[in-house]
Amino acid sequence: MFRLITVALVLTPLLILEIGLRVAGYPPRDQLAVDPIFDPLDPKLLFESRDSGQTWSIPESRHNFFAPATFSNQSDRPIRRIFVLGGSTVQGRPWHPPTAFPAWTQLFLQACDPAHDYQVINCGGVSYASYRVAKLLDEVLQHQPAAIVIYTGHNEFLEQRSYPATDSIANQATRLAQSSHLVRAIQHLQRTPTRDPSAELQTDAPVTRLDLMDGMDLYQRDDAWRQAVVAHFQRTLDQMAKRCRQADVPLILCQPASDRVDTAPFKIMPAALTASQTTHFDTFWEQARNSQLNTDHRIESCQQVLRMDPQHAGANFVLGKLLIDQGQFEIAKPHLLAARDHDVCPLRATSAIEMATKQVASLHQLELVRCDELLDARDLQGQPRPDGIPDTNRFVDHIHPSIAGHQLIGQAIAKRLAEQWRLTCSNDVQAQYESLVQAQLSSLEEAYFTRGKQRLQGLRRWASGRSGKLHLPANQSFQRQTPSSPQ
Repeated sequence: MFRLITVALVLTPLLILEIGLRVAGYPPRDQLAVDPIFDPLDPKLLFESRDSGQTWSIPESRHNFFAPATFSNQSDRPIRRIFVLGGSTVQGRPWHPPTAFPAWTQLFLQACDPAHDYQVINCGGVSYASYRVAKLLDEVLQHQPAAIVIYTGHNEFLEQRSYPATDSIANQATRLAQSSHLVRAIQHLQRTPTRDPSAELQTDAPVTRLDLMDGMDLYQRDDAWRQAVVAHFQRTLDQMAKRCRQADVPLILCQPASDRVDTAPFKIMPAALTASQTTHFDTFWEQARNSQLNTDHRIESCQQVLRMDPQHAGANFVLGKLLIDQGQFEIAKPHLLAARDHDVCPLRATSAIEMATKQVASLHQLELVRCDELLDARDLQGQPRPDGIPDTNRFVDHIHPSIAGHQLIGQAIAKRLAEQWRLTCSNDVQAQYESLVQAQLSSLEEAYFTRGKQRLQGLRRWASGRSGKLHLPANQSFQRQTPSSPQ
């Protein structure tokens, strides 16, 4: 009895503090700075002002990851400012913001509504995953945005980070502690500008696995880690949606798109098999990749491989390609999806990431721009095929759209915003927009596109783990060719 009274005396003050903090709402439950996986101790602001807040710019110190961007609070027209957050696709890689989709969004809105000064600010950070994008959101919400656009999902598996073991007692205790206002208040008050060099992900500069020596070796088949990454992504996206709703700022989500047909898996690993199974597996896998054999033989070999290892990204990819060549698009689709989703080095948003994006958009009733549908393959009449396979000609590599692809995305976002703001665009808005597009493209020198091609080669080498080749020893017909001119 005495022990129970002692425990009660000890716990009562803590319980009173917990109740008081909950009533006071401290720290805010949806505060984006509270992230159990990624919480930089000394985050730097992205924008700086040197004229008392009239003009804001991304400083040169951040140009390793962000392109230069400036916006002003002074204008002869009412300002509608839109921040676009995300990774290198937002930035327009392998080119730059002048041909990225935020630029085309701005031009379309200008053509539709010249009465306003539309400022579409490109905040695309190279290798920035959702948890880094979230840190930028609180900052840009202080700059009176008329809307926020988020395109994220491709970079979730880039950085090395750890998650509590799933379904363990330790993980349950961690989740319980994270739900306590008292625990989170203590964590918040203990934050200091002193950095711990051993802490994970505590800098503003992403260090990806592929930036490390032998970084490709860090990628292994690990379903538990992937599931934890997706859960972290969905939690982060959900918090960003709540933050925008609290600020009464419209949010548009973009479901990221990627090439499936011309991009082989970056790394494949077979499942653990017995010695006897391995012998049969190797034989079938070698036959599947042998371009000298007839197509039916190779298809059967792929199917044999997949009977032993259904998640084999390489066999799914080769089978999908062979079926595409036979015009069997519907049958090919699930195999191309599986090749992307089971890539041991997932540099493209997986189906689980796509589903999480849809669920957050549905839960918060957000506008969702389906970039995968915008970039869908077309038939000879120019109509989208019902197979749901993005058109390879709309991409320049595994994830980055061509300039034409960026234009499609930019227009789609602009039209969603125009609907939200009930803009009455004139009948000749498309002609005005196309005129602005031509002027924009004409203003860019040939060197702009040349440097883009050179940067594209660097991106491909980086995506291959700096090896200069894909981790799938297939014949050259499965590898994307360098475009001869910007599309």
